[in-house]
Formats: sequence, structure tokens, C-alpha cells
Amino acid sequence: MGVDLRHFFQNKNCIERQAAKSFKGEFVTWFLLLIFFAAYIAWLRKTPATAKFFWWFLAAWLLKMTVSRAGWKIKVPDAVFSLRSAVLISLAVFLYSYFTHRFLPGKIFEKGWFGWWDQSRYLLMAQDFAGLELVTEHYLYGIGYPALGAFFYKLYPTNPFFPSNVILYVLVAALTYKTARVWLDEKLSLLVIILLVLGTQFTEFFVVPWNNAVSAVGLAFLLYLAFAKQEIGIAHSVIVGIVLGWVFSARYVDVLFLLPISAYILLRGGVRRNAVMILVSAVVALIILAAVLYTHSYAFGSVFKTPYTLHVQAGGHDDQSLAAYRLTRVPDHLYSIFFNPYQFHGLRFGRLNTPLLGYSFFFLFSFSGFLHSLSGRLRTPVLIAFGSMLASAVFYGSFTGTRASDLKYNCLRYFLMWYPVMATMSVLAISKFTAFTTISTEEKRRLVSGTGFIMLLIAASFLVLSLSYRQSEKYRIPSSRIKVRSNYNNAMTGNATDGDIATRWDSAEPQKPGMFLHVELDSIERLDRIRLLLRENTDDYPRGLKVEGSKDGKEWRDLAEIRVEGLPLLTDDAVELELKSAEARYLRLTQTGESESRPWSVHELLVYRSDS
Repeated sequence: MGVDLRHFFQNKNCIERQAAKSFKGEFVTWFLLLIFFAAYIAWLRKTPATAKFFWWFLAAWLLKMTVSRAGWKIKVPDAVFSLRSAVLISLAVFLYSYFTHRFLPGKIFEKGWFGWWDQSRYLLMAQDFAGLELVTEHYLYGIGYPALGAFFYKLYPTNPFFPSNVILYVLVAALTYKTARVWLDEKLSLLVIILLVLGTQFTEFFVVPWNNAVSAVGLAFLLYLAFAKQEIGIAHSVIVGIVLGWVFSARYVDVLFLLPISAYILLRGGVRRNAVMILVSAVVALIILAAVLYTHSYAFGSVFKTPYTLHVQAGGHDDQSLAAYRLTRVPDHLYSIFFNPYQFHGLRFGRLNTPLLGYSFFFLFSFSGFLHSLSGRLRTPVLIAFGSMLASAVFYGSFTGTRASDLKYNCLRYFLMWYPVMATMSVLAISKFTAFTTISTEEKRRLVSGTGFIMLLIAASFLVLSLSYRQSEKYRIPSSRIKVRSNYNNAMTGNATDGDIATRWDSAEPQKPGMFLHVELDSIERLDRIRLLLRENTDDYPRGLKVEGSKDGKEWRDLAEIRVEGLPLLTDDAVELELKSAEARYLRLTQTGESESRPWSVHELLVYRSDS
């Protein structure tokens, strides 16, 4: 009997020591997360709604640890952590967010978000499709998303996208829960959904109509098939074909990032074994592709011309032109929209300029989660998914419309389809950090190296951008050597060369042809380019601009000209024009466009000499 008691107390002590050890690891993880998050939010000087939720999450986590440490047991039925709960929570969050949204059509503003550019085009296209029409002037985005609104236009004309968006939103949540169960238990899988719908912009980008929702649903389906389904049948191959065709019809380029995952799903059992399913997927996708190309031919006269060619940018470029994409922009763009939008842009601290980590700080651990999930049978699909995500980030990071100033235009929606997998990988990493003292050395190495790599990447990006910025500024002519005058609001032209990014000159009335800025240097220089900084007033870009140069102020020659018919092609919140290494002392910037309501605005006029 004494032996039994000794064993009893030995086992009890062992369990208590293990519990104490687990509590210590969990508390250390919680404490470090709290410190890092608090420091980042304090530095960012803002706390968006999703960040406020994260404070509540940390508080609930601390309460849970306290209750557990005290030995109190709170029994929660297993059904609470089920797929049904994930669906009900996501549905409740969506409906609450929708009906309380300040830009809900008819609430405060009659048009609401349909007064915005993208949403107004979606609505026009949905209206056309509901009437079985295709109006070329309205065909500015892929048909895959507006077609959803057409189904419900007569039922809910105020916002025909509401029924489809709520279905798609809940569907993504359900698929994400099922996929998360591959790595996590029911409790942590439900936590993934809670963090996703409350701690990110995921809900915002579904409540407000955005065509990125189609890509998010498509990727969620494919990840579920890749990770949670061991065997696929004809029905699954049909889904793959529909996903590829539908995503292409809504957002042309996004289908490229889904192709590798689709190939893995269809080729997993071998080409011969899955030949029929591969053929079925291809046929379904090609049918949708043919329908989309027919609309191109019908509306634009060519199957190769997409509606994005109508998005004319400054300099005559469009979203489909390679000029709108440049790999050299990637470090700056991703650094600024993910982590720090203020370092090299001079933007004000405001609600609309919040980077990704400001909304969803826990995404910082997603890379560690990816590394940790590389072990076992899922190594290949994890690598494919991670590679596709990186390719997507590089592509959109190279786009001219993915800048710090575009955060206020919701440019983070380009990465919406990756939010669910990032949330899953982040929770996986945090759960492993919580159990850091009990996991294997290999798991510890992956977690630490993953988080360390992200920190190193952020630091390296800052260093590269800092050196690039200094190199660029070396060739800038000091503002003290520049004088500016204008035929409109001339008294304020000094603000354009005072070296203060917070001040500005503007034309004081809507833009019209003939407005000019006359620039005088103190000597003749071989000029390379000029930049007109707009800061947060990007809507005040010049609708048309002609630049002339002169050595003596008498004989002038053309140096550059732009004409803007759509959105401006901005670089770091500025209009930039190359001057072909011209020798000049005087520059004349003449407005050739017009605007019904917007003035011409310049926060700072920068002139750069040639480095040759």
C-alpha cells in the first residue's frame, strides 16, 4: 500500500511540475507578444478596431491562464468548438459589421460605398448583366464578380452583392476551419476563425463589395482539397475547373497563383490515374475562359484586350501595361504597406494609413508556422502554397497601386485570399511557442528561425530603402536654389519649395488648361527628372501636364508631357516626370487637363540633376 501511495504522490508531483512548466512557457509567450504588440502599436500611434480586438484577445488569454493555474475547471461542451460554431460566429460578425458599417448604402450617404469608383462600376455591370446587356463603357472589371450581383439585382437592388458576399464569406470561414483541423485541434481551429473575422480586415473586404472575394473563395477551396482531402473524385475536379475559370473571370492574374496548387491536387495520384479528372477540370475551366474571351471580343474587338486596358494611367499606361509594374518597387511597397508606411513617404498618422501588421499583428508569426508545417506528408503542398503566396506578394508589390498612400484605398485587399492561411499558420506558430519548453529541438529551431527571418527581412528592407533614399537625394537640387511662381494663388508658391512636406501650394480653384508653375534655378543644370509630391492629397494630381525647359527664359523646348484619363501613375505619392537629361535653368509646368472639382496641388516640388 505504501508503494502505491509513493507512486501516487510521485505521479502527482510529476504532473504538477509539468503543469507549472507548461504555464511558464505559455505565460512567457503571452508576455512577449503583449510587449511587442504594445510597442508596435505605440510606435504606430494608432489602434484600429482589429487591433483593439487583439487587446481583448490578450486579456481573455491571460484570464484563461489564470483560471487554469488556479486549478479551476470550466467545462465547455465539445460542440462549442465545432464547425457549426465557426459558421455561426462568422455569420454573426458579418451581419453586425454589415449593418453597422458607416458607408452602408442609404445609411448616412445615399450611395454609400457605391459612390466609390470600384463599387460603382461593379453595380453598373451587375445592372447591365441583370438586363442581359454588356455595355462597353461600364466594362471596367472582370465579369466574374459583377455577375454575382446580377443574380440578386432584382431581389436587392440597393446592394445586390450582399446575398452572395455573405454566402462566400461564411463558405471561406467553413473551409478555413476544416483546413486548420489538419494541424490544430478544435479549440485552436475555432480560434483561427475568431482571429480571422475579428482581428483582420477579412470581414471588411467582404462587407464592402470587392472582387478579391472571388480569389479568396477559390483559394480556400483549393487549400481544403490540397490539405484536408486525401482522395478526390470527379466532383472535386469539376470544382477545381470552376475555381480556375471563375477566378480568371474576376481577377485575371490571380489565377496564376492558384495554378500550382491546382496542379498538385490533380497530379497527386499520378497523371495516368487522374487523367479523366485532369481533363474534366481543363474542359470546365476552358468553357468559362471561352465565355470571358468572347466578352472581350464583343466589347473591345479583341479577345486579348481586357477591361484593364481602359484604366489609363499618367503617361499613357494602363493596368495591363508592364509600365504599371516594376520589380524595383517591391521592397519599398511591401515594407511600407506591411510594416511601416511613414519612414520614406512623409504621410500623416491617420486611420486610413494603417499597415497590415497594424491590423493583424499576429500575422508576424505566419512564416514560423509555415516552417513548422513543412514536416510530414504535407511538405510539398505547404511549399507550393508558400511559394504561390510569395509570388503573389512580389507581383502586387511591383504594382504602382500598392503604395503607402494606397492603404487608404484598401490596397491590402490584393492579399485578401492569403489571410485565412496566414491566420492558420500564425495560430499554429503561437501554439508551438506556448509549448516551447516541451517541443523538440528541431521544432524550436524552426520557430525561432522563422520569426528571426521575418525580423531580419524587415531590418534588411529598411537598410536597403534607407541607402536607396540617400543615394537618390544626393542628386536633388536643394530647395534653397529654386524659386517658383504661378498665375494662380501665387502668394502660396513658396510652400512648394520650403522643404516642409506638411505645407503645400494649390491652385485655389479647379484645374483647367493654362495654369502653370514657373520654376527658376540659380544656374543652368543638366536635369534628370522632377517630382511633384502630393502626400495625402493624391486626388489633386495634375490631369494633364506639359513641361518645357529653357536656358535663358526665352527659347523653350518640350521636355515631357503627360495626359491622365483615369487614375494617376504615382511613385511614392508623387507625380514623377523624366526630363531626358536636358540642360536648363528654367522650367515651365503647364496644366493641360481639367477637373470639375479638384485643384492642382503640390506639397513639394523636387528637381533632380543628372548623375552623368
